[in-house]
Amino acid sequence: MRQSDIAMVVPSSTLSDVSEGGSKSTQGHTRALRSHLETLDDLVQARANLVGCVEQLAASDDIAPRFIREAASVAMWVEVRPEIFEWAIEEELSKYDKFREELEDGGQRQEEALEGIKERNTLLLDSRWQDPSVKAREHALQSLDLAYHKYCDICRHLTEGIKFYNDFAAILAQFKESFKVIVYLKRQAEKHDFELFKFCY
Repeated sequence: MRQSDIAMVVPSSTLSDVSEGGSKSTQGHTRALRSHLETLDDLVQARANLVGCVEQLAASDDIAPRFIREAASVAMWVEVRPEIFEWAIEEELSKYDKFREELEDGGQRQEEALEGIKERNTLLLDSRWQDPSVKAREHALQSLDLAYHKYCDICRHLTEGIKFYNDFAAILAQFKESFKVIVYLKRQAEKHDFELFKFCY
């Protein structure tokens, strides 16, 4: 069976008749799920872009000269210890606050998108069980599966039958040859008896 023949027998799982209620519901859930997935793709892309910006800023951000200057300016009055520069460290790290906030915001929106995807996927799967085209497809596939198993049974029985009759034909051929010998011997005996009978009279 060609693929085009199968396509004619088995209804499509993607194209259903929109005039039926189950199909409208399924298509609505499909569109909503696709929208959530596109939103998630956009968030992933935005996150990748943001990480790229942060990596670029971190690669070009050299804070060593600033701390050397700060250390040199206070070294004459106090002993230089890391605690003295905490305010400068906080100030330097504050450059990254906007990125952290954007990542947190993006993470929250990503969680919302994932929840929407889970919800819509559940609704889609539920609606597909009620979709008449899915039921028709399932019935057609079950019928094809049953037909295939029947076909395999018929082929197996035919193979067994052919083997039986071939084996039986060989036995018949031997029997026929044996019978020919018996008939020949019987005719010879009759002929001999007839000759003997003729000779006696």
